Amino acid sequence: MIASQRIVVPHAGKTEIALDRMRNAAGIFSRNGASSVWIARVQAGFDAGSFHLYNVFESLSHTAKVALELETDPAWRALSMEIDAARAADVRGPSVWRRVYGDTDDEDDDAVMQRSYVMPQSNIASALELMPEIQKLLVDYNVRTQVWMPVVAADMTRVMVTYSSHDTATLATFMDNVGTSSAFHEILSKASTLGTLDRSSILVTQR
Repeated sequence: MIASQRIVVPHAGKTEIALDRMRNAAGIFSRNGASSVWIARVQAGFDAGSFHLYNVFESLSHTAKVALELETDPAWRALSMEIDAARAADVRGPSVWRRVYGDTDDEDDDAVMQRSYVMPQSNIASALELMPEIQKLLVDYNVRTQVWMPVVAADMTRVMVTYSSHDTATLATFMDNVGTSSAFHEILSKASTLGTLDRSSILVTQR
């Protein structure tokens, strides 16, 4: 699976304008063939207050096909002109990510914790070997985990680990009961020898 990520930081007093444009963009991406599209707000942590726009694709070739469709889409051109004429936000991206662990997709997962590690490529295989140990701790909490690696991004040194659930209350229960457990911290201790965790965020889907 491939996902593109755009990070939108609204200007003061223009959050609703920026969000309306993101919803417009999401609809355009969906009509042009993206497998799934959603918008999330960063509620806490790194980049709190910003919005993320995600598009999911089956492959890089699928990603390229949708990008080509956008080039000739009148609605996309009109939106781009509108944004250029009156900026309401700063936009970073898109960056492109590949999922390398986790095969459960649940579009009802509205709460996501992202943990970003700076990690050498040579350590990624060892880090992935830790994920089944984490997965065992999630069984009773209705929480899913995935690992994403950058394919095209401004910073290619990062690995993103996500924990997602239906709502923030369920995710918080997991963090209370598992996130503070000795078993979880033992795994994190192993992970710390492979990379450095320096960013964490809580995102909530905007519906």
